[in-house]
Amino acid sequence: MYDLENAKTNGQYKVIWNSTSFGALGSDFSGNVSRGVNALNQSFTQSPYVKAN
Repeated sequence: MYDLENAKTNGQYKVIWNSTSFGALGSDFSGNVSRGVNALNQSFTQSPYVKAN
């Protein structure tokens, strides 16, 4: 997640939050999507201070 509101005029953006997930992907597309969605949801669960506005 980048801070676009306070972006510098030189095009540099400050990273204010990121998420990393690990796991093996398989050949099943829907299984891979499900694992990705679950990982992203878990990232937000572990970061309750991140709020949508």
